[in-house]
Amino acid sequence: MACGIARDVGDWSFEFTWASSTLKGRVVHTIVLKIAWNGYIYSTWRARNLKLHDADCVTEEAIWLWIRGAVRARMMGVKDIHRRVHTENQGQLMEQWQVPL
Repeated sequence: MACGIARDVGDWSFEFTWASSTLKGRVVHTIVLKIAWNGYIYSTWRARNLKLHDADCVTEEAIWLWIRGAVRARMMGVKDIHRRVHTENQGQLMEQWQVPL
C-alpha cells in the first residue's frame, strides 16, 4: 500500500474508470498515483510480453521493483520536488517511494 489506498482491484474497465475519476490535480499524492498507475500498466504489459516471447515468468516482486523504479525516477526528475512537499504525509509518501528530497 505504497500510496495509502486500500481497495479491491477490479477488471480493466473498472480500474480505468477509477483512475480517470480519482487521479486529478497536481498535488504530490496525485502525481505519484498517476506515475504509479502508468508504471503498473507498463509493467503488466512488460511481464506479459516477456512471458509470451521469452517464456519467462516475472515475479510479483520484480513487477513491484519496476513500478517503484519508474516512480522514483520520474519524481526525481520533477523540478523543485522538495518545494511541493508541504505536509508530513507527503514527506512520508516520498520516503516510501525512496525519493530523496
